[in-house]
Amino acid sequence: MARRNQGDADDVSLDSLLDTMTNVVAILVILLIVTQLGVSDAVKRIAATNPVDPEKIADAKKSIERNQRRLETLKALASSTPESPEEIQFKLKNTNDQIEATGKRIAELEKENKSLLLMATAETDQKAKQKDLDTLNEEIQKRLAEIQKADAQLQKIPIVSDIPTKVVNLPNPRPAPRGAKPFLMMIKNQKVYPLDLDKFRQQAKAKAAQIVERAKLNRDPAKGIDATKFLTLFNRQKLRDAFFEVSMKANGTTPVLVFQPLARKGYPQKVLTNKNGPFWKSLIATDPNKFYVSFLVWSESFEVYITTRMACAEVGLAAGWSPQTTTRPFERVLGGTLRFGPAPPPPPKPDPNKKGGAAPPPQKPLPVDTID
Repeated sequence: MARRNQGDADDVSLDSLLDTMTNVVAILVILLIVTQLGVSDAVKRIAATNPVDPEKIADAKKSIERNQRRLETLKALASSTPESPEEIQFKLKNTNDQIEATGKRIAELEKENKSLLLMATAETDQKAKQKDLDTLNEEIQKRLAEIQKADAQLQKIPIVSDIPTKVVNLPNPRPAPRGAKPFLMMIKNQKVYPLDLDKFRQQAKAKAAQIVERAKLNRDPAKGIDATKFLTLFNRQKLRDAFFEVSMKANGTTPVLVFQPLARKGYPQKVLTNKNGPFWKSLIATDPNKFYVSFLVWSESFEVYITTRMACAEVGLAAGWSPQTTTRPFERVLGGTLRFGPAPPPPPKPDPNKKGGAAPPPQKPLPVDTID
């Protein structure tokens, strides 16, 4: 800016205006420096954390260098002669435009960096899926190889043309021998469990009479025997033999024996074929005129039943069988006079004055086939 002539001393002094303009320029220069430093730091952080295109980074560096040169030029001008307000306003606007352009460029670089990161993530996911697919294909090939190996082994097995025949005798239902009693054999869990039902009933009746007498459970005939107290005392020490553990429960007022076969007892399949073993000895010692065998057979042990039935036929014992479908323990009524709770009322006496014929005689039971 040209200096004023000395002859213009009488005009208004512009020192204050120049001071103000100089201060404004200095403030703008400081703002520009701070902004430029902030932009430079942002660009460096983006470049350090998010990799972008090297050419774009070089362009951004060139833009920063140009802005730094302009800043140095502005500093030089500020230290020299002050400029006019119009020139300052023009340069300020130009600098602001450059700052905005740099900010937009930085925003574009960040957007492109995000796109690159998304592409890198998608590529990583694709590689992981491809790896899983390769693993699955390897597993399929391995299974196919195993199938081919098994098929080759099957091809080597000779085909049996003739299957050995198995003789099966059809059942011949008929009544049991006169005076013979059934001897139960439970065939369950691939084992045979001989069950002496009469022996357990006699033991249970004797034990029940002792419990009622010692605990004085029959002191009040109106209330009768308390089932809870009686069963607690009876089942405190259950009845046992070599094959079963027996407890008692109440079915209404009726006592019922519950038979539970012992897991480690019973005769397995391999013992049944040994004619010198204890099972065959017990069969031979059984009198066929006094007893016949009644089998209680569960479906999973049918083969064991066939073996046992053949042994009974060989020693001359009559036998019959009853298929069992329940999963509950085997139960039988105790029998005898023991009842729980109050005694039932006596039946009404017949009225002699009532007209009517005599009661019809009871029908004879139908014959039941107990052996086959």
